[in-house]
Amino acid sequence: MIGPQRLQTLFTQAVEYQKNKCDYHVSEDKITLYSNHSCKQKLYFKDDYSHSLNDHSDEVWYVSFSNNGDFLASGSKDKKIIIWETTNYTPLHILSGHEDAISCLSWSPNDKFLVSSGNDMKLRIWDIDVFPY
Repeated sequence: MIGPQRLQTLFTQAVEYQKNKCDYHVSEDKITLYSNHSCKQKLYFKDDYSHSLNDHSDEVWYVSFSNNGDFLASGSKDKKIIIWETTNYTPLHILSGHEDAISCLSWSPNDKFLVSSGNDMKLRIWDIDVFPY
Protein backbone atom coordinates (compact mmCIF):
# COMPACT_ATOMS: atom_id res chain seq x y z
CA MET A 1 0.00 0.00 0.00
CA ILE A 2 1.36 3.41 -0.95
CA GLY A 3 1.22 5.95 1.86
CA PRO A 4 -0.55 9.29 1.65
CA GLN A 5 1.30 12.13 -0.11
CA ARG A 6 3.83 9.64 -1.52
CA LEU A 7 4.19 11.46 -4.85
CA GLN A 8 4.70 14.81 -3.14
CA THR A 9 7.30 13.23 -0.84
CA LEU A 10 9.17 11.80 -3.84
CA PHE A 11 9.20 15.20 -5.56
CA THR A 12 10.47 16.89 -2.41
CA GLN A 13 13.21 14.29 -2.02
CA ALA A 14 14.20 14.67 -5.68
CA VAL A 15 14.57 18.44 -5.28
CA GLU A 16 16.61 18.07 -2.09
CA TYR A 17 18.82 15.45 -3.71
CA GLN A 18 19.43 17.73 -6.68
CA LYS A 19 20.32 20.66 -4.42
CA ASN A 20 22.62 18.55 -2.27
CA LYS A 21 24.51 17.20 -5.29
CA CYS A 22 25.37 20.68 -6.55
CA ASP A 23 28.77 21.75 -5.20
CA TYR A 24 28.10 25.39 -5.98
CA HIS A 25 24.50 25.75 -4.84
CA VAL A 26 24.25 28.96 -2.83
CA SER A 27 20.69 30.04 -3.47
CA GLU A 28 17.70 29.34 -1.29
CA ASP A 29 15.32 30.20 -4.14
CA LYS A 30 12.61 27.75 -4.93
CA ILE A 31 13.60 25.13 -7.43
CA THR A 32 11.15 23.67 -9.85
CA LEU A 33 11.08 20.12 -11.09
CA TYR A 34 10.02 21.39 -14.51
CA SER A 35 13.59 22.33 -15.37
CA ASN A 36 17.04 21.12 -14.40
CA HIS A 37 18.66 22.74 -11.41
CA SER A 38 21.39 25.18 -12.35
CA CYS A 39 23.43 27.60 -10.32
CA LYS A 40 24.73 30.98 -11.31
CA GLN A 41 28.31 29.74 -11.07
CA LYS A 42 29.32 27.68 -14.08
CA LEU A 43 32.35 25.51 -14.66
CA TYR A 44 34.28 26.31 -17.79
CA PHE A 45 36.92 24.05 -19.25
CA LYS A 46 39.71 25.26 -21.46
CA ASP A 47 39.34 24.05 -25.02
CA ASP A 48 43.00 23.28 -25.54
CA TYR A 49 45.10 20.32 -24.47
CA SER A 50 48.57 19.84 -23.04
CA HIS A 51 49.71 16.75 -24.94
CA SER A 52 48.79 14.73 -28.00
CA LEU A 53 49.89 11.10 -27.90
CA ASN A 54 50.02 9.76 -31.45
CA ASP A 55 51.97 6.50 -31.32
CA HIS A 56 49.02 4.14 -31.84
CA SER A 57 48.11 3.23 -35.41
CA ASP A 58 44.37 2.83 -34.75
CA GLU A 59 41.63 3.97 -32.35
CA VAL A 60 42.56 4.12 -28.67
CA TRP A 61 39.91 2.26 -26.70
CA TYR A 62 41.19 2.44 -23.14
CA VAL A 63 43.55 4.52 -21.00
CA SER A 64 44.53 4.09 -17.37
CA PHE A 65 46.87 6.07 -15.10
CA SER A 66 48.95 4.08 -12.63
CA ASN A 67 47.98 4.58 -9.00
CA ASN A 68 51.12 6.60 -8.27
CA GLY A 69 50.57 8.74 -11.38
CA ASP A 70 53.98 7.95 -12.89
CA PHE A 71 52.65 6.01 -15.88
CA LEU A 72 49.79 6.05 -18.35
CA ALA A 73 48.80 2.88 -20.20
CA SER A 74 46.85 3.14 -23.44
CA GLY A 75 45.24 0.23 -25.27
CA SER A 76 44.18 0.37 -28.87
CA LYS A 77 42.38 -1.34 -31.67
CA ASP A 78 45.88 -1.83 -33.12
CA LYS A 79 46.33 -4.65 -30.51
CA LYS A 80 49.09 -2.78 -28.69
CA ILE A 81 49.47 -1.34 -25.22
CA ILE A 82 51.76 1.64 -24.81
CA ILE A 83 53.17 2.55 -21.40
CA TRP A 84 53.91 6.28 -21.21
CA GLU A 85 55.83 8.11 -18.52
CA THR A 86 53.85 11.10 -17.34
CA THR A 87 56.50 13.78 -16.89
CA ASN A 88 56.69 14.51 -20.62
CA TYR A 89 54.45 11.74 -22.05
CA THR A 90 57.05 9.82 -23.99
CA PRO A 91 56.44 6.12 -24.68
CA LEU A 92 58.48 3.79 -22.48
CA HIS A 93 57.24 0.39 -23.68
CA ILE A 94 55.05 -1.10 -26.37
CA LEU A 95 53.43 -4.33 -25.25
CA SER A 96 52.27 -6.77 -27.91
CA GLY A 97 50.59 -10.11 -27.44
CA HIS A 98 46.88 -9.66 -27.92
CA GLU A 99 45.37 -10.95 -31.15
CA ASP A 100 42.58 -8.36 -31.25
CA ALA A 101 41.80 -4.89 -29.92
CA ILE A 102 42.56 -4.00 -26.30
CA SER A 103 39.30 -3.51 -24.42
CA CYS A 104 40.37 -2.83 -20.81
CA LEU A 105 43.44 -2.03 -18.70
CA SER A 106 43.87 -2.07 -14.93
CA TRP A 107 46.90 -1.48 -12.70
CA SER A 108 47.55 -3.53 -9.58
CA PRO A 109 47.40 -1.54 -6.33
CA ASN A 110 51.22 -1.44 -6.11
CA ASP A 111 51.63 -0.62 -9.85
CA LYS A 112 53.85 -3.69 -10.32
CA PHE A 113 51.40 -5.36 -12.72
CA LEU A 114 49.15 -4.22 -15.52
CA VAL A 115 46.23 -6.44 -16.50
CA SER A 116 44.88 -6.17 -20.03
CA SER A 117 41.90 -7.74 -21.71
CA GLY A 118 41.19 -7.82 -25.38
CA ASN A 119 38.56 -8.75 -27.87
CA ASP A 120 40.58 -11.93 -28.37
CA MET A 121 38.90 -13.05 -25.09
CA LYS A 122 42.23 -13.24 -23.25
CA LEU A 123 43.53 -11.62 -20.11
CA ARG A 124 47.21 -10.85 -19.92
CA ILE A 125 49.11 -9.89 -16.78
CA TRP A 126 52.20 -7.82 -17.51
CA ASP A 127 55.00 -7.58 -14.93
CA ILE A 128 55.90 -3.92 -15.21
CA ASP A 129 58.93 -4.31 -12.90
CA VAL A 130 60.83 -6.32 -15.53
CA PHE A 131 60.97 -3.36 -17.93
CA PRO A 132 64.06 -1.13 -17.73
CA TYR A 133 63.23 2.53 -17.21
